[in-house]
Amino acid sequence: MSVIYEGHYTGLGTSHAIPVAASGNPTAGHRITLIVGANIDFSTITWPSGFSEIGRNNPGTTDPIFLAEKTAVGDEGTTVTVETGASIRVAAQSYVMDEQDTDTAVEVAFAHEIVTADDQPDPPSISHSWGSEAGTTIIAAANQSVGSNISFTAYPASYTDGSEDSVAAGGGGTSIGTARRVIEATSEDPGVFTMDGADFWNTATIALRGAAVGGGDPEGPLVGDGKLVGGGLLLSGRLVA
Repeated sequence: MSVIYEGHYTGLGTSHAIPVAASGNPTAGHRITLIVGANIDFSTITWPSGFSEIGRNNPGTTDPIFLAEKTAVGDEGTTVTVETGASIRVAAQSYVMDEQDTDTAVEVAFAHEIVTADDQPDPPSISHSWGSEAGTTIIAAANQSVGSNISFTAYPASYTDGSEDSVAAGGGGTSIGTARRVIEATSEDPGVFTMDGADFWNTATIALRGAAVGGGDPEGPLVGDGKLVGGGLLLSGRLVA
């Protein structure tokens, strides 16, 4: 697995253009995952063409997280637009990845704290349905209301590329933070984010299945891209008789 592009967006309104490519279009066949955090709870969200919602958590009046994914077809452009049913502040990130099994749905688990504020958002453990396979990507995400200019100061241990996007900190804003890890295990418990103050929060643990690697795949072994092997046809990295 490699992350080809990571996009970042913050804004206020009903139309939110989230970057998915630095220029041109995402490559056809790559998986696009959208992670959208908002400052207030709402129920109406319209995803861009071709995207399927993979989960949402609306725990109360603040800090909802919405997730969607799509296998790129190569005509998406540099941004995709998410519409919200109310004018709200949104902080969002996108992941565009290759080496993904896009026939297997993304799996997600949610957890939140909206009663007693604390400074350690804790994404829940997840046991993904495909078991222990090399190349499984886990994305840990946390959303908090930044009502007091609070920021993420640390990300789950063993996770890399932690990043945060905030809008209108200190005044009804929102902040989304993510980090990622590649594992070979049947389950994963990411551990906590750390913030520089106590607040309410919402978290998600997202599991994405990597493309199959040699030996154990019932459809046949993987072969190098662009190679002709015997009389077989190379299709999406697999040799098909």
